[in-house]
Amino acid sequence: MVPMSNEYRQELARSLTLRENILITLSTVTPASSVFIIIPSLIVGLAGGSVAAMVIAAFLAIFVGLCYAELSSRWPISGGEYTWAARLLGKPMGFGVLTLSLMAGILIISVIGSGVGTYLSVVWDGFDSPWTTIIVIVITTVVACFTIKTNAWVTGIFLGLEVLAVLVLVVLGFSDIQRGLDTFVTPQTLGASGGLEPVTWGVLFSLVSVALFAYGGYGTAVFYSEETKNASKTMARAVMVSLLVTVLVELLPVMAVILGADSLESLMASDTPMNDFLVQRGGETVNMLVSIGIAIAVFNAVIAIQIQNARLVFASARDRSWPVGVDRLLGSINPRTKSPIAATVLVGVL
Repeated sequence: MVPMSNEYRQELARSLTLRENILITLSTVTPASSVFIIIPSLIVGLAGGSVAAMVIAAFLAIFVGLCYAELSSRWPISGGEYTWAARLLGKPMGFGVLTLSLMAGILIISVIGSGVGTYLSVVWDGFDSPWTTIIVIVITTVVACFTIKTNAWVTGIFLGLEVLAVLVLVVLGFSDIQRGLDTFVTPQTLGASGGLEPVTWGVLFSLVSVALFAYGGYGTAVFYSEETKNASKTMARAVMVSLLVTVLVELLPVMAVILGADSLESLMASDTPMNDFLVQRGGETVNMLVSIGIAIAVFNAVIAIQIQNARLVFASARDRSWPVGVDRLLGSINPRTKSPIAATVLVGVL
């Protein structure tokens, strides 16, 4: 392996505005998926206290976001955490971070890709099939090979549909409030008898990590540093605005559902509390439409995460982290799309 440079010849297209960077970043976060898939585990463990856990997690995330903002302003280079670790701690440590990041990224794509069929099964049971996952990966790989600006708007349109799905929860919940705001600071769980029992704040703090995981992804703005205009001055805002929007889009629907649910006990006992709430308040048709919206959100996230991981692979190849022939292939940029197509295809195949 050879020493890395802090400056590279501009090969990627520096065409993203701040807004377009944020659109791709929020698509990686996929807040609607977090609300429907991750946050229910908080509700089961804490009832209304899940809101307090999310607020605490948001406070902690600010400090993480500030670290990302500072590092991305200092090194506005594609590759994210790998590039920072390699420059601050040495290339061997950077390669370790690279390996872990690649493994995590590929696993995430595989796991969430299977969620599209699950949510589309409300339309037709046949969608819940491994073939749906394969088709999703193939299509998203092709889309991820487009120009970064095209991908910003493709993911942005899907993100808009995703936010609409979340807004349905907000409207249905806040339109018929069943309990007071003190519920948010009263952590409870289901007891053996099926009734609500208080839990300590120690239990609440132990579940803050789940809320942090639900917010995860706002830092991926840094992967598009070399494709963002005026990156050294823009990246900090991209990270922090992405965090702010993520918190609002995830926290508001949870607050609405907690306040609007007819029975917290029934909500906590459900395997799919958000969907059950939709059926209860809006009916089966509303639940079906929102479920399609969540499938779109997952599809959108797969596109965004593939784009992110392709930049990671490209950055590692450019730093000559692999055998010479592999570096040359994975570090190449398509002259027409100005995107790392070989790296993108590799991520899709894996």
